[in-house]
Amino acid sequence: MDVSAARRPVGPVRSGASGPLRQLVRLALLAALVLASVSLPGTDADRRGPFAASAAPAAAATAAPPAARKAAPGKVQRSWGVDGRVMAVRIKGDLVIVGGEFKNAIAPGGRRRPARNLAVFRLSNGRFVAGAVPGTDGVVRALETRGRWLWVGGYFERVGARPRTGLAKIDLDTGRVATDFDAGLDHGVQALALGNGGLIVGGRMTRVGGVAQSWLTRLAPASGNRDERFDPRLNGPVFALGVDTATRRVWVGGAFERVQGKARDSIVALDLDSGRTRGRQLARTGGDVLSLQVASKGRRIVLADNFNVLCSWSVRTGQRQWRVPAGGDVQAVRVHKNLAYFGVHGGYGGRSRAKLLAADLGTGRVLSWRPAVPDFWGIYALDVSPRGLVAGGRITRVAGVPARGWVRFVR
Repeated sequence: MDVSAARRPVGPVRSGASGPLRQLVRLALLAALVLASVSLPGTDADRRGPFAASAAPAAAATAAPPAARKAAPGKVQRSWGVDGRVMAVRIKGDLVIVGGEFKNAIAPGGRRRPARNLAVFRLSNGRFVAGAVPGTDGVVRALETRGRWLWVGGYFERVGARPRTGLAKIDLDTGRVATDFDAGLDHGVQALALGNGGLIVGGRMTRVGGVAQSWLTRLAPASGNRDERFDPRLNGPVFALGVDTATRRVWVGGAFERVQGKARDSIVALDLDSGRTRGRQLARTGGDVLSLQVASKGRRIVLADNFNVLCSWSVRTGQRQWRVPAGGDVQAVRVHKNLAYFGVHGGYGGRSRAKLLAADLGTGRVLSWRPAVPDFWGIYALDVSPRGLVAGGRITRVAGVPARGWVRFVR
């Protein structure tokens, strides 16, 4: 049932009813309509394991207006949430993996289940998958998956019962930390990307496997051993990574100013094997790059930065194609087909609640799909798939629907 029906008059009550009674009857009918319009996921956690068949999706809580249908990645659904902020999200089939800074997963009815900084939910019905992953003793900032494996990066020293500084590998079939993977980092990780047989790791570390190497490294995905050939030599931390398999390059964004002794303004393209600068670079001046996406089959790079800007750059010319100014840091971007979904914390176009948006990839025109996010810090992380979109942040409500830490839009 369309929630908008709950806002329409419910019709006259019996003519003999008094004024107060008439009002009470109308309120009761209105409450019944609202309750009927929202289908909630079950209050019990999903115990069937992460790869078991899921239940049917919950009914939609809101519908996108006709003018926004081009951008709408589905309908916002109520789900289990978490009692803190979500800094990383990843869709894997019907699984939604979320990482951040929280202690529990919370059912719509308020019931809590332990989930320390890392949790798994169902995309289709929003239910918590108990025991799918272990917790961490610090903030999770990055996620990467392939097959049954999950790599987790952040600012922690233990994952489950095992000591792991900044980076761990988890078997999603068993929920256990891989014992044969240990990169030996000395500090935190903020970005992960797989490409050309290697795991690219960016963050604030200064040592890898006991060897001095700062900000960026390449590891063997199976063992965590450092690739000695990879020598990027940046002078500042890395916050974002994007692999272009066609050109065998990795785009690196962060807060650095020099790469291999040359001036580079927070973005650089490196060879996947050697870590040396390769190909045309972007003619860019701007803030620290917080998130990026390789798009248009490697012909375009979309950047989000802390100078309150989302922009698109041509790889062929190195020039900027379009620019979208926001009211605060643009903290996340994810491209799907011809749209760039992005999250901010200060609003957009003078509207403080416009913190989750979509822009046309070709022109940069911001579309009318703008589900309201009233929480100040807004959206920190995004992921999108053919099944829908997931956003995470320091949030409590999206488009009028309760959404603690993360929200899902299901097609």
